Amino acid sequence: MHNETISSSRALKLLLKVRFSGLVSSLMRSSKGSAAKTTGKLIGFGLLYLYLAVVFMMLFGMMFLGLSAFNEMGIGWLYFAMYALIGFILMIIGSAALAKTQIFDAKDNALLLSMPIPPSAIVTSRMLMLVLVNFVYLLMVMVPAGVVWAVMIGFDAVGAIAFILLSAGLLMLSTALGIFMGWIIALVTRRARNKAIVTMVFTIAFMVVYFIFCFGAQQYVQTLVENGEEIAGALRGIAPLYWFGEAISASNALYLLLALAVCVIPFVIAFAIISKTFSKIVAGSRDSVRVKNKKVKVVATPVKKALLKREFSRLFSSPTYLTNSGVGLILSVMGIVALIVESGTIRELFEQSELPMVIISGFMMVAVLFLVSMSVFTSASISIEGKNFWILRSIPVSTKDILFAKLRMHLTLTLPIAVAMWLAVNVFFYAGISFLISSLISIVCYTFFTANFGLVENLKHPVLDWTDESVIVKRGASATVTVLVNMGLSILPMILIAVTPVNYIDAVLWVWAALMALIMFLTYRWIVTSGIKRFEVLS
Repeated sequence: MHNETISSSRALKLLLKVRFSGLVSSLMRSSKGSAAKTTGKLIGFGLLYLYLAVVFMMLFGMMFLGLSAFNEMGIGWLYFAMYALIGFILMIIGSAALAKTQIFDAKDNALLLSMPIPPSAIVTSRMLMLVLVNFVYLLMVMVPAGVVWAVMIGFDAVGAIAFILLSAGLLMLSTALGIFMGWIIALVTRRARNKAIVTMVFTIAFMVVYFIFCFGAQQYVQTLVENGEEIAGALRGIAPLYWFGEAISASNALYLLLALAVCVIPFVIAFAIISKTFSKIVAGSRDSVRVKNKKVKVVATPVKKALLKREFSRLFSSPTYLTNSGVGLILSVMGIVALIVESGTIRELFEQSELPMVIISGFMMVAVLFLVSMSVFTSASISIEGKNFWILRSIPVSTKDILFAKLRMHLTLTLPIAVAMWLAVNVFFYAGISFLISSLISIVCYTFFTANFGLVENLKHPVLDWTDESVIVKRGASATVTVLVNMGLSILPMILIAVTPVNYIDAVLWVWAALMALIMFLTYRWIVTSGIKRFEVLS
């Protein structure tokens, strides 16, 4: 190593510090770009993540409670084999997506490689971040699996140690294979003409599989228990799974060593390969433009149309921006399809409840609002400009036109789908002309509000000095606050419907529609007054 090169340990410490600082600052950034002095936001986000963690742990806990019956059947190893499978799948999905953005598509790769920093330190910092994220995913499964077994059956000393060691090994294995899958995804999307669309297809496929699993989880557990012997016979042939389960359930030291080797060796190999080839991977991932000599026809485009086209180009050029901001649209389309395909089953379910149609329709309207709340393209539309923001500020176009282009992009994508969901609900759950009109006003005004509020929050909390798009799109303060507020507001009518006498529900819905119209107008006024001023002082 050259003398001017920073030592690996020091470089690793600095890189990890930068990564963590970037994560924290994305949550704590104020409108002026400085870190907030109070810890209120951190506490708020911490409580939110803690709540989500508890919810998922409870769901997995119920699942493992059912699977604990395997021990009574004499196949206790299958319990931990299923734990390994569930944890592995959960982690590999998360690490594959993150590996693509953190390792192969990170914006600061070329910059870091130009510095006197060993490539191994860069790779180590990236892999440790993946391990940390995977550890959070693993805890969702590890804690309930361990608690259920400890309470229902009990660990001995060797079994407890094996459980901890193999969980750490599972963490390493999933990270290694997640990196490999991330490389495959990066390779596929890099060669695709529109990688954002390809990424969106991957996302839709994952979400379909995810919801199929969630809705059928109870049935799957029952099927597993009923067919435990047959499943055990089939999985016993997969040696690593059998070793994993026996090492913990039977405290088998030999199987513990074998299972650890299967988990650790791929991680070591992945680290060695990426460390040696990181520079080549980064060089190959840089976008290249092939220019052909041809006549170009120049056509003058109206300013507003050109700005809107620019917003769509920026959106579809970023897989991270498109998939994370458009998750609600994906779920909405899936909801419309499910409503059409399973309309009979859904109607039968509601009819059995003997609820008045106005209440049923009201709850369905709340579902529409909730799905709309999950797609907010404007909450990162300012921050996404990043270091290119100066270009936007320098073009001879009014600030109002720039901001309105971002609003129109959001509405162009969300409003037609929101109206389509409203139409589907009222076709299958018609509750009268009054509800028809009030619900349409509510949904349209709410959709406008989500666009306005997302832009308001991003103007208040812009982050322009990012190096990774996922920081502002997934974990940014404006994106997080916008989604939480939108979700909270969307479920408020459900509370009102639940506590209001049936005869007055129609009137309450009209009040709700008026409220939506009011807050839509207020957020719009803020944008055209204070919002324009905030945009013009950004740098």
